[in-house]
Amino acid sequence: MTKEVKLSVFQYKIVHSILYTNKILHKMKKKDNPYCPFCTGVEHTITHLCFSCSVALLWTEFACWYHSVCKNKPVLTKTEIIYGVLTDSPSCLILNHLILIGKYFLYINALEDKKYQFTDFITLVKENIDIEKYIAVMSNNRTAFKKNGQSSLREIFSLL
Repeated sequence: MTKEVKLSVFQYKIVHSILYTNKILHKMKKKDNPYCPFCTGVEHTITHLCFSCSVALLWTEFACWYHSVCKNKPVLTKTEIIYGVLTDSPSCLILNHLILIGKYFLYINALEDKKYQFTDFITLVKENIDIEKYIAVMSNNRTAFKKNGQSSLREIFSLL
């Protein structure tokens, strides 16, 4: 889905439940409390942050934005947000990549106790596409970049 190491490691930590959230940091005595920085009295876990947190409204905005860009409106379940869409198609690769960036975006904003701006998410996506293209060019593998759909998504962004 991605060649960017930071995002690959991030997803690995999610899948293996080893991502540092306030709940885990509190157990390690690195945080004063295990609670979500945005919700009162709710433990800060990756599932909470990505699905039931007040800032998880990102996915509603994301679905509308994705529909306007790709002409396809995803209906994302809790499992698909956490683990990705399991259909094997180029459009799902793009969707999974964007979901991963969305989870990372929510996480880094939560670390800074900062509510997100959707425009910052779009900026992060554009930067990520540039990184993926750079990795493809440096590894002399532009074909994989085009096959995985990042090239077509980059073209869509040029229209925005």
